[in-house]
Amino acid sequence: MIESVKKKIQLLPSQLQFINSRKREVLFSGAMRAGKSRVLCYALVKQVLKNPNNTVLLCRRTLKSLKNTTLNTLLRGDNNDPVLPPGSYRHNKMEQFIDVKGGGRINYAGIDNIIKIRSMSLGAIGIDESIEFELEEYTELLGRLSLPAGTRQIYMATNPGVPGNWMHDRFFKNRKETDDMDVIISRTVDNFFLPNDYFETLKLMSESQYKRFALGEWVALENTIYPEFNRDKHIRIRGHGEFIKYMLGVDFGFTNPTAICLIGVDGDNNMHLVEELKRSKLLIGQIVELCEKYHRLEPTVIVDPSAPALIAEFEQAGYTVKKADNSVDSGIARFQNYLHQDKFSCDPSCVEFIKEIENYCYNKDGRPVKINDHLCDSIRYCCSDLVANNTAYEKPQIYFGEDEN
Repeated sequence: MIESVKKKIQLLPSQLQFINSRKREVLFSGAMRAGKSRVLCYALVKQVLKNPNNTVLLCRRTLKSLKNTTLNTLLRGDNNDPVLPPGSYRHNKMEQFIDVKGGGRINYAGIDNIIKIRSMSLGAIGIDESIEFELEEYTELLGRLSLPAGTRQIYMATNPGVPGNWMHDRFFKNRKETDDMDVIISRTVDNFFLPNDYFETLKLMSESQYKRFALGEWVALENTIYPEFNRDKHIRIRGHGEFIKYMLGVDFGFTNPTAICLIGVDGDNNMHLVEELKRSKLLIGQIVELCEKYHRLEPTVIVDPSAPALIAEFEQAGYTVKKADNSVDSGIARFQNYLHQDKFSCDPSCVEFIKEIENYCYNKDGRPVKINDHLCDSIRYCCSDLVANNTAYEKPQIYFGEDEN
C-alpha cells in the first residue's frame, strides 16, 4: 500500500490558469520573481499524479542549468519548500528520472543535444526558459508527445525577450484564436508573496526594463550596456587545445549568487567563456571545492576584492590569486572593446551569461542596474586583468650617428 504525502499549496491566479489550461501549447511568460519554474513543476506533477502510467519530461537548454534551477525547485525549493515533499518520490540520479508515489514518472534532461530525446514517447513536456531553445528543437519536442496516458501538452515557462524572437512570433504576433495555444502573462507586481522592499528595487529600472522585467512585456531594451554582443559572432565552440592559459573570474555573493566563469585565453589574448557557474547561498569552502575540478588547468583566479576571506581560501588551496580591479566604468569599456574587436566568445552552454549580457542595461541615471549581473561582473574582472597585463613593448631602435648596424 502506498502511503500518500499531502501538501497544501497556494498559487497566484496566473499560475492556477497555467496548470488548468487544456490547450496543447501552454506558455507562461513571466517577469522576474513571477514563479515561473515553480508553476512549471506543479503542472508536470499534476500530470503524473492524474495517471500512474504517464511519463513526462522536464527540460532546459543544459542539464547543468536545469539542476541549478528547475530541478532544485522541484526537489529542494526556496526556504526548504520543494514542489515534491520529501518521501513522496524515488529519485534515480544515474538514469535521471523521478518516480512519484501513486503516480507516473518525471524524466529530466538538458536538450543541448536533441538526439537525447528522440526515442522518448511522452504524455507531457515542461520546458523552463524556453526562450533559450531554437524553433527546430521546440518542434522536435512537440513530436515526442505521443503517449496515450498523458494529455500530450507542452508547458513552457520563460522570461520575455525581444520582439522578433521565434517565440514572440509564434505565441504573440502570429497566434490566431483558433490555434491550440494558451498564453499566460504574469507580472512581478502581482506576486503578493514578495516582500514590499523588493518592489523598491524595480524603481531603479529604465522604462523598457520595467516593462519587460516587472510587467512581463516583450519589448526591446534601450540603454543596453553591451550592444556589441551578437549571438552569431560571439557564441561558438572552441577546444581546450586552443588555449595557452586559463582564468577563473569569481564574483562573490551569498543571498545574491556567487558567479564563477572559466575563461580560456589563446595566443592572441582572445577570451573564451568555457564554463559558467551561478549559485546562491554557497559558503566560502564550497566555492573553492566547486573550483577544484579546474585546478589541473592552473588558472589564475581573479576574485571580487570585497571578499578577502575567499581570496585567502583560494590561496591556501594552492591557486595563484589576484584581487580584481572593480572599477566598473573602465571595466565595462574594456569588455566593450573586446566585443567590438571580436576578441571574446562563449560556449553555447553558457546560457545564464548569454541571458545576463543581453539584458544588462543602464538605469535612468546612467548607472548599471545591479540585477542579474554577476557573471558579467566576473568576466569584467578577467578582461580588466588581461588588458592590464598585456602591454606590448617593442625592441628599441636607436641609431648613433651614421652607423645603423
